[in-house]
Amino acid sequence: MNTDSDDEITLDLGLEWQFLLDLPKDCGITASRLQGLGKRSNQEDAFAVSPCTKEDWETRGVLFILCDGMGGMQDGEVASAAGIASCLSFFSQVSREGFYPGWMKDMAERANSDTIHAMGDAAGSGGSTLVAVHIFGRSMQWVTIGDSHLYSAKDGALRQMNEDHVFARKLAQLVENGMITQEEADNNRQRKALTSYLGVEDGLEIDGNEEAYALTDGEWICLMSDGIFGTLSDEEILLALGNPPAKAAQEMDRMVAEKGKPKQDNYTGILIRID
Repeated sequence: MNTDSDDEITLDLGLEWQFLLDLPKDCGITASRLQGLGKRSNQEDAFAVSPCTKEDWETRGVLFILCDGMGGMQDGEVASAAGIASCLSFFSQVSREGFYPGWMKDMAERANSDTIHAMGDAAGSGGSTLVAVHIFGRSMQWVTIGDSHLYSAKDGALRQMNEDHVFARKLAQLVENGMITQEEADNNRQRKALTSYLGVEDGLEIDGNEEAYALTDGEWICLMSDGIFGTLSDEEILLALGNPPAKAAQEMDRMVAEKGKPKQDNYTGILIRID
């Protein structure tokens, strides 16, 4: 609250609250989100959080999902929406029947099948990435497909937890085997092409953790499409995460906008702080 010399009172309410996700109070985590079009005409990114009442939190935890419809490919919006809907449906079912080892991998495989079905005649010409995180108590399970990122941030360091499913990984193997030079790999125009994504009909690759990941107080778990990490440096991301969750999302959103990239992609992020 600011008071000037004429005793006029001005309230600075801020807009951070708009970035918060609705989770039960005192559940031990706080989450926020950001999303923008960038310079694109339509939004191909999608995200969702499973319904989470206090009872839900105590009995099944919460599922966070992010999908990035593949820019430049047909029906990216359809693919990302299909991935979200499939994961939410699978989670609803498995949480009623009981979690089991490998359920998240099964969820990702189902999402791929459902995405292919949703694409119809366009199957094979479009797709989406997937990042899904399940938090139950102080444990986390996750799966990813494609090149969207899952990060852990703690002790002043940002660490990518998943591997990108991109052609650059295959190029690295060719370099290691002496079949091409590092320069040839670095200059390959297809190095960023996805090798796995929701909607692929053959060769689906899924990354994830077999053992539950133990979360620690003060740690951040971040799901991001490449519209964020392709625009902001690790240092800038960490700078934004120096704020409370709602402000962190607002700051990250501001940073992306201020870069003013002429070809800025759609961008989406889910920021989860362990309290």
